[in-house]
Amino acid sequence: MVLLGLLVIGVGVALSLTVLFKVDTFRIENMDGSTPADTGIYTEDAILGALGVPVGENMFQFSAAQKEKNMVVSLPYLERVEIRRRLPSTLVIRVEPAVETWCAQSDSGWLTLSDGLKIMKISEEQPQGLPALLGLDIEAPVAGYYLKLATPNATATPAPAASGVSAAQSTASSSSSSTSGSEQSAHDPMDDVNRLLELLWTYELKDDCTSIQFGDSNELYFIYQNRAKVLLGTFNNLDYKIKFAAYLLHNEDGKGIGDTEQGTLDVSHQLEDGSLRPTWSPGSITASDSAQTSTAGENDTGQTGDENQTDGETGDAANADEGDGQADSTEGGDTAAQTEEDGQTATPEPTAEPAA
Repeated sequence: MVLLGLLVIGVGVALSLTVLFKVDTFRIENMDGSTPADTGIYTEDAILGALGVPVGENMFQFSAAQKEKNMVVSLPYLERVEIRRRLPSTLVIRVEPAVETWCAQSDSGWLTLSDGLKIMKISEEQPQGLPALLGLDIEAPVAGYYLKLATPNATATPAPAASGVSAAQSTASSSSSSTSGSEQSAHDPMDDVNRLLELLWTYELKDDCTSIQFGDSNELYFIYQNRAKVLLGTFNNLDYKIKFAAYLLHNEDGKGIGDTEQGTLDVSHQLEDGSLRPTWSPGSITASDSAQTSTAGENDTGQTGDENQTDGETGDAANADEGDGQADSTEGGDTAAQTEEDGQTATPEPTAEPAA
């Protein structure tokens, strides 16, 4: 009986790999299973060509996961691919097109990036209409792979396939698996990049963001509507800084920055109690208009601004919310002194804090 059972199992396996379950139909769908599928710049024939499974091939003689990885690399304008077997003979390919969302400058040229920071193409000219990520130390960019920043002993990894794992999740997983005793060497810089971009989306600043400068981790800033330079300082307490900047830039209650005003908004003044001392320095911004920062003690609270407060504004109104007022780990917090082009200290103009 045992031998007979093994014989039946063997015959079943042999039939399933040779005679049964042969592919005779292909179906291309959106990720939710709907049709017709949005295939982006690719035709369905191009997608089937990248799949590389001929009619008549057995459905179980290839790895679906490996096919997915190969396809997202060979088809850079697809963000995700999923392959599903629908017995007895249909192979389903689900696709999600990548959308040009960011661009970044590298030694190899300008990179066009998707929302998930997948490298869609590399060109000599800067892509028009896309916010630029500047100052990143990009490691060996290749179209079809996700953006990777140079870190010790790091190697490029292919874009994740249709597992639904985003670039941010992938890099976070890689960072958490590090066993280095040094916190700095174990930290993946992509974590900070993904966190900043996610916050810009969250607080509705991305669409009006012109560029982001990552070059110096102590002088992080972004340009808003080509008229405001927003100084963030370090990545410490980044959520609250961007929330505060969004409150002032959106100016929904009329207590922030006017829709046509130009200048530099500094939200990097982090006090020991976790509160912020924002300053607004009116004036045009140029490529050479870089912020000069210096570490200050706890007395660097921008008190000169108290002399110039307008009616209805309070000097200390920029205190943190109870849930957001976490103090930085460094002494005195993330403090800085904003300077104008003539080298004079800018006059702080405290404003009301955002609602909780």
